[in-house]
Amino acid sequence: MIRVPAFLERVINARSLYGRFGGIRVYLSIQKKSKILFVCLRMFKNMRSIRIPLQSTFAVLIFSLSTFAAGVIDRSFGTNGSVTVSIAPQSRVIDVLALADGKLLAVAQDDGHFLYLVRYLSNGTLDATFDSDGVRLLPSTDFTIFDAGLQGDGKILLTGTYKPYVDSTVTDFLMIRLLPDGTYDPSFGGIGIVTVNQGSSDQFNKLDIQTDGKIVAIGTTSDAGGREAMFRFNSNGTPDTSFGGGGFYFYSYPPFGPTNQYTYGHWADVVALTDGRILTGTSYLGAEGGRAKVGFTLQVLDRFGVPDTGFGSDASIVESGNNNGLGFDELPDGNICVTYHKGVLLLRPNGSFVRSLPFEGSHVQVLSNGGLLVSGQRGGVGDFRVYSENNIIGKGVDPGQPFAAADGKIVTARVENSPGSLIVKRYSRLTSQGTFSVDLDKDEKADLAFQRGTALFATRSESGQPINIQLPAGSQVISGVYDFFDPQQFRLDRYGISAYVRGTAGGQPGKYWLFPSSGGMYSGNWGIAGDVPVGGDFDGNGTTDNTVFRPGDGVWYSGFGPRYVKWGTAGDKPVPADYDYDGITDRAVYRPGTGTWWVQKSTDGGTIAFNFGLSTDIPLTGDYDGDGRADFTVYRPSEGNWYQYLTTEGFRVTRFGLAADLPVPGDYDGDGRHDIALYRSGIWYLLKSTEGFAAVTLPNVLPTDTPVSVRYDQ
Repeated sequence: MIRVPAFLERVINARSLYGRFGGIRVYLSIQKKSKILFVCLRMFKNMRSIRIPLQSTFAVLIFSLSTFAAGVIDRSFGTNGSVTVSIAPQSRVIDVLALADGKLLAVAQDDGHFLYLVRYLSNGTLDATFDSDGVRLLPSTDFTIFDAGLQGDGKILLTGTYKPYVDSTVTDFLMIRLLPDGTYDPSFGGIGIVTVNQGSSDQFNKLDIQTDGKIVAIGTTSDAGGREAMFRFNSNGTPDTSFGGGGFYFYSYPPFGPTNQYTYGHWADVVALTDGRILTGTSYLGAEGGRAKVGFTLQVLDRFGVPDTGFGSDASIVESGNNNGLGFDELPDGNICVTYHKGVLLLRPNGSFVRSLPFEGSHVQVLSNGGLLVSGQRGGVGDFRVYSENNIIGKGVDPGQPFAAADGKIVTARVENSPGSLIVKRYSRLTSQGTFSVDLDKDEKADLAFQRGTALFATRSESGQPINIQLPAGSQVISGVYDFFDPQQFRLDRYGISAYVRGTAGGQPGKYWLFPSSGGMYSGNWGIAGDVPVGGDFDGNGTTDNTVFRPGDGVWYSGFGPRYVKWGTAGDKPVPADYDYDGITDRAVYRPGTGTWWVQKSTDGGTIAFNFGLSTDIPLTGDYDGDGRADFTVYRPSEGNWYQYLTTEGFRVTRFGLAADLPVPGDYDGDGRHDIALYRSGIWYLLKSTEGFAAVTLPNVLPTDTPVSVRYDQ
């Protein structure tokens, strides 16, 4: 019964900079003991007229045009991309909703006393028009909220469970609708609240809104021994009697699978498809033939609440394999995306397979630009990726749970219990999947690592735990993402380390080695003497491809994707990275004889030819301004200068280093921007873009040890 309760590009089509560096008007900013000097000068060809006699400071040369920081963090939001609001300890984040006017509404609840609604302006300022200070509190001693949604008219939906009696364990299904100002909507159930009593323990977990304004909610009921429950409400809160058994559909999983008993989880989510059908699904655990069988099942109901037999087999799709979480959503073209322990599946509306992408997760949400936000590898929060329908675009790590915001941006939200605060961050974009850093634990921070003979030593920045791996003789560690399915753990092993042994003139082929974190090793021959290992994700599938560049003929030989690509000439140095921010590593070379970078863009097959550097410079890859695109960077040992053309921030020179130093750039502070860094006799000197200067060493490192770095010019 129904019960009513009482409560460049700016793509770098940059032209030659007056020869190599000549004819550019710049500012020289010298920072020392908090004094700032600005010296306007005109640079001359090859910068040889510049003399910077600084030892303990660094100098930065930038264009005289106005510039701004455009990193992964959206610095136009709050303070350095983050806003903190005081709330009760032990609270939990329910949702962050993107409002139509660019505002955000965060929904959180404490341990049973208050529901928090926090509304932010597009710049992160609390919206003073919302309950005078941007924060509205709703007493919630008799209800618990698990999900939230936003109607097209700005009204807010909340769903969960309701206690009809004080100090009782009995709970009812609950649906609440609020007006845009956060007050209860009296047109919904008479007082803004609708409850349904079915069993002694009823609970809604997820909701979605159909294109016709009807509301679908899923949950569980203790009725009839325990069943999954789906309800559909009209826009005024009354049950939609045209759906299922009069507004509801109950489902009990079969107690036995084909040959043995199965255990199913609860429905993980609900998606109201644009064609009127409703998608849901769950994970399961069972056994067949004496072996564990685990996976998920998807189910579709038609617009009348009847299983759609045109979807998969008998209105369902079953995927075997372990599943610690399950998420799904609908793409703008009607295809369905599913994320689980093996990665992302793309399915057609009838459930037939389109393709798969790596990176396991338990949540997926379609962004406003059509991309897919996938998260939840680590207990529901932490890692997240952004996909297009064809490849991985970006990646990131944040302690909060990610949500889709306006214009393809991403917000994360978390609660810190001491002293009690809600922290919301906004990201403009993520670090490209196709530009690598020495990240051996995949936490999006570069790790300190060195080789000594056949041993690799490193410290994981994520946990501080040491790495000590014995490598084959002559190995060179290749940074990248290597997805290896671990049958013992029933998950993707994304912490594998790869190394390459170069071929010899005697005919010994080159060989790639993969060392999964679970132990063991795998190898495969690839390349000949003189080949340069370049790794890279050249086909956009999210996994590093075994690839070599052959300086003798300028051909890139890859074990995956396009196998043989001619891009370069004899003597070129490979500099692969993502120069057009599509998540794919672009083939690129640096030609020392002319100081020219030649880039073959993966997005449209176009070409970038950019004159930048000298024959004695060391070309380096990395995204130093955090806009997702690799920047043109060279290190000039004779001067100790880093010359860079950043795709968003423009041209700069940084004095940092001595002639014998080895450049080891990477994102050491995890802010999405590569940092200028050097290695000198067992010490890493880091100029971190967010955390500042640091000189770091590792236990037992020797001056003669070789640092692991992303360099392809050796």
